Amino acid sequence: MLAESPTVSGWPRVELAALASGAALLVVAVMIVAAYQPAAGLGILAGSVVVSVVVARPVRAAYFYLAMTPLIAGLARGAFIPQLRPSEALLALLLFGVVLRLVVDGLGGRRPESAKGFQVTNLDRSILAMAVFSSLMPLAWRAARGYRPLLDDLLFATALWKYFLVFLLFRLVVVDEQQVRTCVKIMLGVGTIVGAIAIAQAVNTPGVPRLLAAMQEEPLQAVTNNRGSSTLGTSHGLADIMAFNLGFALAFWRFRVGPRWLTAIGACFFGLACFASGQFSAAVALLVVAVTFGWLTRRLWRTLAVAVPATVLAGLLLWPVVQARLTSTDASGVPDSWSARRFNLTNYFWPELFGGGNWLLGVRPAGRLPSFEPWREWVYIESGHTWLLWTGGVPLVLAFAWFSWSATRGSLALADRRPTGPEQEPGDTRADPRRFASALGLATMVAFAVVFVLMLFDVHLTMRGPADALFPLLALLTVPALWADERRYRRGMVGRPIIRWDRLR
Repeated sequence: MLAESPTVSGWPRVELAALASGAALLVVAVMIVAAYQPAAGLGILAGSVVVSVVVARPVRAAYFYLAMTPLIAGLARGAFIPQLRPSEALLALLLFGVVLRLVVDGLGGRRPESAKGFQVTNLDRSILAMAVFSSLMPLAWRAARGYRPLLDDLLFATALWKYFLVFLLFRLVVVDEQQVRTCVKIMLGVGTIVGAIAIAQAVNTPGVPRLLAAMQEEPLQAVTNNRGSSTLGTSHGLADIMAFNLGFALAFWRFRVGPRWLTAIGACFFGLACFASGQFSAAVALLVVAVTFGWLTRRLWRTLAVAVPATVLAGLLLWPVVQARLTSTDASGVPDSWSARRFNLTNYFWPELFGGGNWLLGVRPAGRLPSFEPWREWVYIESGHTWLLWTGGVPLVLAFAWFSWSATRGSLALADRRPTGPEQEPGDTRADPRRFASALGLATMVAFAVVFVLMLFDVHLTMRGPADALFPLLALLTVPALWADERRYRRGMVGRPIIRWDRLR
């Protein structure tokens, strides 16, 4: 909601002098650094270009984030900047550009557009509550018990703060419906690239696994196990992202946003790419997408009638993936990964969590423990609900429940829009912006349902990939231009909406 950049002729001399001085200092700094560290100098120059582009047009920060994060999320922490993933460094650059634009506007005496009619919604409050109860409160509780916070605790405590900043970034820079459309197009376009790489990786296409192993500094066998992780570096996260995109394809098909043949092809592709992740939880994600979409549109049995044979066909097309998973089950047919997850919870986390009332206020922010087995160094919590109790106890669970309710009612309120209007031609079904708003609400509801259900198996709320997409989607819900009027906006995003289910039919 930041205003677009004014013309240079309209800037006061103070602004021009400040910008010119800053540019000159930057050039000198880049030259000095490049003389000793050429790679660092090139990095500073590239970062400066990104910041300049964002200052000129803030909405490009959202575009950069959506376009680049899925492609670099799998790069290792500390690969370029100590203690930071490249995706986190990119987020810091984008936020710096937005803040710098606020400073420039302040020097020019201009009031940012974000200050006009900005409403704090329950989504803002609930995400902030989760960030506080997953960091400040558990750190204070740990200090009160006589423990010194470790670096591990401090690093894990920043997870939800990062996504709160992502949410705020999109809240500030995405203003109108056309910008929301552009964000969704970027998500689907980059998702297509990520999905194609995952499919090629899952069937061990020559060259693809080796390239991914080199980019992510992983052993080659880690990316040649018939599990598509693509550029995300996590097959669980890939399954979530593809399920999100499948939800968009189905919602666009339902509300006739774009050609139906294109959305049908997109649905088939994203479903296949989700299957290519090779995770048993991917099948659960596909089931959640089908049930949520079918139930909300009152087409449950028809949706399942299409989803079941489509899943069988995907299994035939990606038979190496299925074959590899069939060999990774125990004698009772339970996946080995699920058995290992249960072992880790019952032997590492639950004894401490449920002993001494630690579940009331949590144990510590760090969601991992040193392993007593020699073949691994750390054991991570692979249960989202256990992670909530372990990190922040009952307060964090309640904050997550508040967040879930706010996200659900906001998504459904936006989806509950009359898709046609009297001004629309009968055959022109793609021109009505309300159809796009309804599709966005329905797709976001599907995406959140996937995360909510899969929290049973892992911490999908903060997992790279799904979290990098979910929080921007929730921020896009709050763009006032998508709502019919301010009254409906307040009721849908701040108060209790009245949902008329017949409009989703």
